[in-house]
Amino acid sequence: MVFIRAVTVVALCLWGIAHNGRVGLSRFDSAYSLATGSLSSADDAVRYGPSDPEAFYARAMIHQRLAQPTDAIRDLESAIELRRRDYLLWLELGRARQVVNDTDGALSAFHESVRLAPYSVSPRWQLGNLLLRAGRTDEAFAELRRAAAGDPDLLPIVFDLAWNAYRGNASAVEHAIQLEQQRDKIALAHFLLKHGSPAEAVALFRSTDNVTAAQTSELTAALLTTKRFYEAYEVWSGKAYQEGLGAITNGGFEQQLATGDGGFGWQLTDRQAAVRAALDTSETRSGKQSLLLEFSGLSNPGSPLLSQLVLVEGQTTYQLRFAARTQKLVAGGLPVVVIADVDTKDGSVLGQSAPILGSSDEWHDYNLSLKTGKTTAAMRITVQRQSCGQQPCPALGRLWLDDF
Repeated sequence: MVFIRAVTVVALCLWGIAHNGRVGLSRFDSAYSLATGSLSSADDAVRYGPSDPEAFYARAMIHQRLAQPTDAIRDLESAIELRRRDYLLWLELGRARQVVNDTDGALSAFHESVRLAPYSVSPRWQLGNLLLRAGRTDEAFAELRRAAAGDPDLLPIVFDLAWNAYRGNASAVEHAIQLEQQRDKIALAHFLLKHGSPAEAVALFRSTDNVTAAQTSELTAALLTTKRFYEAYEVWSGKAYQEGLGAITNGGFEQQLATGDGGFGWQLTDRQAAVRAALDTSETRSGKQSLLLEFSGLSNPGSPLLSQLVLVEGQTTYQLRFAARTQKLVAGGLPVVVIADVDTKDGSVLGQSAPILGSSDEWHDYNLSLKTGKTTAAMRITVQRQSCGQQPCPALGRLWLDDF
């Protein structure tokens, strides 16, 4: 009895050694075939490991390289029979079936891959693309948006696919994608703007909660670049553009000023040589603050010291009023206020104030009238210095501005 048991144990050990040896040979041949593209090594892998799904998978990949899709499908189906819950095998089977135009078979394989790995990106991406090619558009984008949720880098591609599928219908694109994340909605707003749908881009942006100042500035700048001034104002202010027509923001300098944020409030030129700008509470025409510009040497008279973009209507007469005070201001080129049409390529001047005199210690009112062009939608008010025949040229003293 003991002898029989010993023989059995030895036999089992020998079988195990032989079996493990065959499995080892199969895995070695599988790896070698994938590295070298050798079909004969892949055949050996299957011969040594007829119950190893890795062997059939390796041979399927070689058949795909050799443009033998039918053989690849057969081997993938054999691998799946041995390991039915491997979503990657189902994914490869779907791809192989696509090659032979077996759409129904490929859809079935992709669906199974999605079922086995519902949070994986690739199965949903493959399924969505095939549904789209099959004309099942709504189903396709249900899968594609889930894939993009797992990999945000796919989102721009989804936008392009939707834009083409719905022939540039911005509302249909938005409905098909059904974005939930704030960053994704803003990305779509930029996409719609780039593709000529600014109104829809602004509506989508304004419907998004908790938008950051940086995101607002970015879309405002993009709209201004394309000369969509009214829409840019709506994004920047959160108001209807009609409220901004002819309206100067912070005309009395009661709020803080910006430096290069690209919006519609006062913009201070950053790092202007020998010029310092500050809000001042000691000298005001009205309210609690005015703007003080201090000149202390050589500066470029043509460079803007202060500017603001203002919405206007075409072929309309406007009047600008402001107050100024100087103290010991001596300059080769005196300060002036210039208004230019930002709709034109050359920024043609619509109006210019009289020079702000440097000999006054009292507040004085300045007025200028202008008429916009036929298509003018925005103008820029700029405080700068007159040309003085040399670059740079000196300016010394103080200038206060208020009540625009």
